[in-house]
Amino acid sequence: MSQIQLEPFTSADFDQFIGWITSEKALIQFAGPTFQYPVTREQLEKHIASESRAIFRVRNITHNSIVGHAEMIVNKDNESGRLALVLIGDPDMRGKGLGKELIRELLSLGFNKMNLHRLELNVYAFNHSAIACYQQVGFRIEGILRENQRVGNQFWSTIVMSILKNEWESQL
Repeated sequence: MSQIQLEPFTSADFDQFIGWITSEKALIQFAGPTFQYPVTREQLEKHIASESRAIFRVRNITHNSIVGHAEMIVNKDNESGRLALVLIGDPDMRGKGLGKELIRELLSLGFNKMNLHRLELNVYAFNHSAIACYQQVGFRIEGILRENQRVGNQFWSTIVMSILKNEWESQL
């Protein structure tokens, strides 16, 4: 039984979300160029108005607390989705396997409920723990966008990963 439950992300969640983003670097690692630092309620209002995104807060059922955030951008024509802005925001809940459970919940949603064929995501190459988590649930590396994101005076590389429905089903 999963410890994670996906619930709709609403304006009531904004302050907690903003509190999890403690630096510009942390924001870029989590959200890429989606938001400007510091994140504001106005940015979030505009963001949740997007109809192509399913936006969730992540509840830890065991502790009955909101511990994270996740989104799925769906392309119905291609029967595909992109996982985005995936975060276990509560620092005390990191490293406990909740991230893996969160990804599994998103895969179940995408493949079982939305009947998608493919799910993909982007992750920065230095984020080894996230890459390992994604690989453990079946994602495969498709390629690397070399030094495609400028952060200060550095350039970060992005790894593109995906999983197909039949690959996910073969693990069940």
